[in-house]
Amino acid sequence: MQIFEREKRDGFEKAIASSATCNILASLTNKKVKDIESIIKSSASIDDFDIYKSYSLLVSTCWNDNDDVFVAAELWKARKTPIFKRSNYEHDETKTIGVMTNCWAVRDDYSIIDDDTPEDEVPNMFHLIVEDIIYREWEDEKTKAFVNDLISGIESGEYSVSMECLFPHFDYAVIAPDGTYHELARTEETSFLSKHLRMYGGSGSYQQHKIGRILRGIVFSGKGYTINPANKRSMTMTPEMFMQFTSSASKTEKFELLETSSVDDSVTDLVNTNNGSELMELQEALAELTKIQAENSALASKLEDALQSKEVAVASLKEKEALVADLQTKIEEALASVQALNDAKAAVEAELNQIKQEQVKASRIGLFTQAGFSSDEAEGYFNKFSNLADEQFEAIAGIAIQAKKAQATQETSTDEVEVEVEEVAEEVVVEEASAADSSSVQNDQQEELTAQAGLKAWASSIFNSKKNK
Repeated sequence: MQIFEREKRDGFEKAIASSATCNILASLTNKKVKDIESIIKSSASIDDFDIYKSYSLLVSTCWNDNDDVFVAAELWKARKTPIFKRSNYEHDETKTIGVMTNCWAVRDDYSIIDDDTPEDEVPNMFHLIVEDIIYREWEDEKTKAFVNDLISGIESGEYSVSMECLFPHFDYAVIAPDGTYHELARTEETSFLSKHLRMYGGSGSYQQHKIGRILRGIVFSGKGYTINPANKRSMTMTPEMFMQFTSSASKTEKFELLETSSVDDSVTDLVNTNNGSELMELQEALAELTKIQAENSALASKLEDALQSKEVAVASLKEKEALVADLQTKIEEALASVQALNDAKAAVEAELNQIKQEQVKASRIGLFTQAGFSSDEAEGYFNKFSNLADEQFEAIAGIAIQAKKAQATQETSTDEVEVEVEEVAEEVVVEEASAADSSSVQNDQQEELTAQAGLKAWASSIFNSKKNK
């Protein structure tokens, strides 16, 4: 099935491709087909007990309720394709029960149309009658019982038939508001009409013209027996009923299978191949089509311009987004570098501070060791007064060294050393209090008191030691 670009744009590619088959409900028939008796009598195996023959009206030239149109030319070409195709139950291929063995084209009065009739002499209205053989003998008892029940239903008129066919292409049938019928070829230019067909979800009309689907290249692929009635005319036909046919078939008994909904019955003459008129052209539709093509061309041009502008805008936006992303990456890299430098700086500063503290400690301990204090004594004095500034620590160390020397020479009295140490301790307390920040006075005062108490305790221990001597 060829799918046109317009149909693809309209979104009907899958729908059209999947609709290349068609099932149409027809009827089993007991109509009196003229001249059929001699054909039936000459058929082989008609009396074989393992088969059952039934006859059904498979299809007619018509415009059906689905807006599918079977025109005479196409139906005539397909009249032999039902032969040797399978018959099944309710279109279930796993329930194939027989085969169609013959097919006849009959006029509206049910007289047979000769196979050698020229195509241009075939009537516009005719039907296809098929002969069907149903297999009666089955090894499976359930299948055998099912088939026998089906045959009973056929003989009692309970069953209809539903035709199955394939078709590779279709055109458009158009009925104008005045009731005239036209055929329009489906081309790239006219394929916009597909979306208006009822088979593809459309309304079945366009610009007040009824639109149908003419099936082209039809091949009948089978038929199904169904309990759903085709219409009130459905009926069965047994071989005995066929043999009772006479040439006096009444026109009042013929099927009126042409279903055109609200369209007038004059549409039954679908194609008149002898009048020489060009029914393929529908002037109103073509004029409207030309107008729509012009409008579509203008819209397509505007759409193309809009799409190009959009593409440019999108490209510019993408470039800006890429630039922003690149800048963001660089910023993140710079921040990471700054963080690394800060970490390195902090590490260096911590190391320098540690070195400085070690130097201060070594220097302060050296003051005591150089004055004759032992390492443990010097370490103890350092730990006790390590929170003092250099000048304050040196003043305390000087007092301690002086006291140490006084002990050694006994030149300084105990009272004089005690007074001097107390004065220095008080000075330390005063200096520490004046340099403290107001927000941490209490903590600093506590530290000063601790230092003062330690200093006094140290000085007292020296003086007490001297007094004892």
